[in-house]
Amino acid sequence: MDNRFATRHDASDNEGEIIMLDDGNAIGFLSYRKKDNMIYVEHVKVNDKYKGMGLGKVLLDEMVSFAVENDCKIVAVCAFVKHMFQRNEEYAFIRHE
Repeated sequence: MDNRFATRHDASDNEGEIIMLDDGNAIGFLSYRKKDNMIYVEHVKVNDKYKGMGLGKVLLDEMVSFAVENDCKIVAVCAFVKHMFQRNEEYAFIRHE
């Protein structure tokens, strides 16, 4: 990921967002709900100007790290995450079927 990009995780007890920043400006996000040891990823959105740069995957990978740290599994509600889970076996350990 380019050094100008960063992520910020804003969360409460049962929901949150991971926000993608470009020089401090929000350019995308991943939103989720958390219940017990399940994280429901509801939406991933990246500004059209930044599509094709792999930033959606960066957001998903940040969520995977968060899920691992919190001993959770991820439920793909969002079409993008469903697609990534089907296409990439690297996520098999964290996805909830």
